[in-house]
Amino acid sequence: ARGRAEIAALTVDADDRILAEIVDRVRPDWLQLHGRETPERVATVAKRFGVKTMKAIGVSTAADLALARDYAAVADWLMLDAKAPKGAVLPGGNGVPFDWTILSGFRSPLPYLLSGGLNPANVAEALAATMAPGVDVSSGVETAPGRKDADLITAFVRNARRAAAAAATAMTAGAASPLLAGALGAGAAGTGTAAGLGGGTAALFGAGADTGLASSLLATGAATPTLAALEGAGGTAAGAGMGGGTAAPF
Repeated sequence: ARGRAEIAALTVDADDRILAEIVDRVRPDWLQLHGRETPERVATVAKRFGVKTMKAIGVSTAADLALARDYAAVADWLMLDAKAPKGAVLPGGNGVPFDWTILSGFRSPLPYLLSGGLNPANVAEALAATMAPGVDVSSGVETAPGRKDADLITAFVRNARRAAAAAATAMTAGAASPLLAGALGAGAAGTGTAAGLGGGTAALFGAGADTGLASSLLATGAATPTLAALEGAGGTAAGAGMGGGTAAPF
């Protein structure tokens, strides 16, 4: 899938030794930084490893969005994820959404993925409510903790595409965000899996086909309908990476 798929490695407060091993063995296109990395740390990681970075920001109130400005000059993308509930073990993948109305009027300094509690049943609503450039899912396509379900992934992608098509129609009428329409694109050709960490998957697919399996969508730009699925955080799926497993086209 390399060459068709951009590979994202999800890490949480990893030190340089761990990141160096990941970059050497996985050769990711992206490092998704899902811990408490400061803007200075994100800048250091990007410079030292020469890999695009996506910084996750936990959101529970509108005040949390102010952090987005702090990373504007150092990250390539942001992920707006629901802040982990009190007592949660993981910083993400907890299946809990945040109040999407918080994003009303929010102008992100960088493209971002909406994350937190998304699933096939609510992804269209989430996109309609937020006009997010892309979406991310983990537990929302699982039948049990860490067990991804192909049918749920397919449904998630299908419903996200339908929402994108509706947004594109509205955009034609001057009523929708061109970033959303460009971000989600019109379909996928040549789907495939790529490497993730801990058995997670990453898949990226370009314009043209009717179906594809993915669990989150990443657009590389409003005018480029390239979609990436970024998976990770301890999932067990058909991805090859630091946790082992196999990679194969879907």
